[in-house]
Formats: sequence, structure tokens, C-alpha cells
Amino acid sequence: MVTFSILQLSPSVWLVSAQRVAPHTLSLTKISAWSLSPGGLSGFKQNHENLCDNSLQLQECPEGGGGGASAVPPTLPQSIPTTPDIENAELTPILPFLFLGNEHDAQDLEKMQRMNIGYVINVTTHLPLYHYEKGMFNYKRLPATDSNKQNLRQYFEEAFEFIEEAHQCGKGLLIHCQAGVSRSATIVIAYLMKHTRMTMTDAYKFVKGKRPIISPNLNFMGQLLDRKNLLKHEGLRSAKALLQIT
Repeated sequence: MVTFSILQLSPSVWLVSAQRVAPHTLSLTKISAWSLSPGGLSGFKQNHENLCDNSLQLQECPEGGGGGASAVPPTLPQSIPTTPDIENAELTPILPFLFLGNEHDAQDLEKMQRMNIGYVINVTTHLPLYHYEKGMFNYKRLPATDSNKQNLRQYFEEAFEFIEEAHQCGKGLLIHCQAGVSRSATIVIAYLMKHTRMTMTDAYKFVKGKRPIISPNLNFMGQLLDRKNLLKHEGLRSAKALLQIT
């Protein structure tokens, strides 16, 4: 089964995700873009290349959109390309102390000890806190589902503080959801945006370069866009306060 979701980035640009879902398998969201602006899809890709997937059959709406800026893209891609093997993805070091992984990584005690992991963030509602009874790890559960209604942004600051605690203690931290593709990847991108001041695009590109299978759902991409705007506002406010002091 293939499902589609649409996120409007601006009056003229949409991100459209196509997701293949099969029984008993993990799914991977692919993101493409439609634009009704004069630059079309090619113009969008120039500015947001890292958010586009060239392997999809992309189609541009005609200029003017046939219904104005509020028109929904008339045609969705008819096929979904093969996706990376997300079930066999390896535990991924994003930073020297920050690891992004999946359920299997959270179960691998030997690997976690080898990586000096002492903190674990479990971004699911249902997966157990593996090895909790051993008392070897500091755990935090962020109960979230990979859905178009989940508010993941509410957990950002809580997650950031936990990650920083692990860093200050000289321990590695594993953040995982079920596949290490959407929920946990979104939090890692948001963390990089705040603590390294990367732009959203650069943070996405950085994590994608380390772990090519990541693909936050469109709801989470929208929350990252909100985060980007918030950080931009905070930066302007800080700059204005500094000018007043000086």
C-alpha cells in the first residue's frame, strides 16, 4: 500500500511524502516537492536540494497551478522506488557522544558497552527499556508515535537536556525509536540546530550523510520548520538586546 501526505511550506510550495507500507515490514518516507512558483520544482530544488528525492517520479504543476496558490498538486507519483535496507542499518555515530539507532541497537548490550553508551532515549510508546533492570543505563522515554498528529516538539528541550547531561558526564547516548528513521532522527536534527547553530537544511544534510535512511515524516518536518523559525526569532531578539546594551 502507498500513502501520501502533503505539507505546505509556502503559498506556492508543497512537500509531498510517498510512503510504502507493507505488512510486517518497516516503511520509509520519501519526500518530493511541487512548486507553483515561476521557478517550479527546479527552483525549489536549488534552495532545498537535500529535502528532495531525485529517485521519485517528480512532476511540476503548470505555472499558475490551474487553481491559484491554494490548489493541491494535481498528480501524485505513480510508483515508489526501492528504499535502503533500514532493518539492517548499523548503529550510527552522529557526534562522538551521540548515537542514532533502532530497536535492535538498544538490545545489543555488548555494542552499547563498546561504544561507552551510558544514556538511552527511547522515543516510542511501546518498546521496552532494554536492560533497564541491570541498572547500567540512565533511561528517558519520550512516548511518541510516528504519526501526522504527534507533537514531538514538546519533548525537544527535555531531550536536549538529557543529551547534554550525557555529554557532560563523558558518556555516550543512544537515541532510538523503532527504526531510527523518523522520530529519533527528528530530535537529533533539532538538537544540532540548537547546539551547533546549523540551519535546518544543514542539520538534515549532516544527519542524512551519516545515516542515509533517515526520513522524518512530514508532520515532524513541519515541527522542525517551526523550530527553525523560533531559533531565528530568538537570534534576532538576542542581537537586539546586545545592541541595546552596547
